[in-house]
Amino acid sequence: MSEVDRAVILLYLDEKTYQEIAEILDTNANNIGVRVNRIRERLKKILDEKFD
Repeated sequence: MSEVDRAVILLYLDEKTYQEIAEILDTNANNIGVRVNRIRERLKKILDEKFD
């Protein structure tokens, strides 16, 4: 996972809004939403593979 993706997911888990994360990372909230969804899908896939 890239450094930016790690930052996004950590801020998300810290209950920051997409807008707050976007401001911290100097991007837009839509981009953050897409990243969060993609990261969640990747993490789910990893966990599903590990526990199957």
